[in-house]
Amino acid sequence: MVKTSEARNKIRAWYKRERREENIEQGKEELEREISRNCIRLSEEDMQEFLLAQAKRQHCATLDDFYAAIGYGGILLSRLIPRMKEESQKYIKAEAVTPETVTASRPHKHHNGGVIIENMDNCLVKFARCCNPVPGDSIVGFITRGYGVSIHQRDCVNVPRDLKNCAEPERWVSVKWEDTVREEFKAELHVVATDRIELLADITAQLAGMHVMIYGMQARESRGGKGELLMTVGVNSLQHLQEVINRLKRVKGVEEVERSGV
Repeated sequence: MVKTSEARNKIRAWYKRERREENIEQGKEELEREISRNCIRLSEEDMQEFLLAQAKRQHCATLDDFYAAIGYGGILLSRLIPRMKEESQKYIKAEAVTPETVTASRPHKHHNGGVIIENMDNCLVKFARCCNPVPGDSIVGFITRGYGVSIHQRDCVNVPRDLKNCAEPERWVSVKWEDTVREEFKAELHVVATDRIELLADITAQLAGMHVMIYGMQARESRGGKGELLMTVGVNSLQHLQEVINRLKRVKGVEEVERSGV
């Protein structure tokens, strides 16, 4: 019934504040029901990682924030579930790797997608979507149950600070980047700018001028005439990513450009 975005935001903020616990419970139930109905089946560890990645894409710092936003209607499952279903297939298609595949007695190194994994051979590698590591980041590997070795940034929120004394320390493995990495890696950027005509055109023109591939883009209006963009771009190193960020900051009206998922 309300007509302005400001009024809608105030109503949502009230529900978000006054009924948080109820919204969390309702949002969790709705999400679990839709996950089951759409046959999205992952191991407990991968489901946690998967949901955290989805939460970050929706600018939610924690899973409770994610559930609450679903509960009060800030996030529509009808729009979210199709993409979640598609992305979950990437986990399911990976082949099994277990801690038993680690042969600690053999000191050789094996290369996988630009990453050297200590004491492992012939294993699949995936780059964690919760932090999207790129060459130049400090990284660590986690042996998942059934989906390969997941590569995280060392300071990712899902990586324990003390790997030796954490739960299941044997599943964390030492990894490092190859000296020369030729692959392209996806990185997410959060852009805040003064909304105006041709803003998107100017941003995409800057990326095109750098020959940077855009894999995804979401735009939304925020308060005070600001616009927010969540972009997934292709880069080949941490230095390349910083060059992209610096270039975007020069676009008229752009106020902030930050790497997401870190």
